[in-house]
Amino acid sequence: MIWIAVISFFAILAWDVVTDYRKWLKQRSVNHTDEAWLRVLLMIVPTVFFCIAHTPAFNIWVLIDVALMQLFIFWLLFDGIYNKLRGFGWWFAGSDDPDDSVLDNFLQEYPVAGAILKIGGSILFITIYIFTK
Repeated sequence: MIWIAVISFFAILAWDVVTDYRKWLKQRSVNHTDEAWLRVLLMIVPTVFFCIAHTPAFNIWVLIDVALMQLFIFWLLFDGIYNKLRGFGWWFAGSDDPDDSVLDNFLQEYPVAGAILKIGGSILFITIYIFTK
């Protein structure tokens, strides 16, 4: 079960990076709200399999941990890979645009905090997932 979860997670990650990169090459904007809903729907598959693989029993705390684990890992890897494909550094937080979200502005102002948040969240929720099995 864990392999289905991992493979489906990375397939969705790869698809998302490639589709956003293609839009960037064509200088088309990315609609983060619409694409976030699609990503959430797609992530149901790995979420279910990560939860099933978490034995001995499923409960709401496992679901919360799995969701947060995937969120931080996806955020860390998507941003880094997407940045590298575009020729930027792994931790590049984008240009300062008038329509930037509060989170974008925070990450641009404090890139080290962004790195700590992404890595720390990933490590924390992976550790919880492993040690609560």
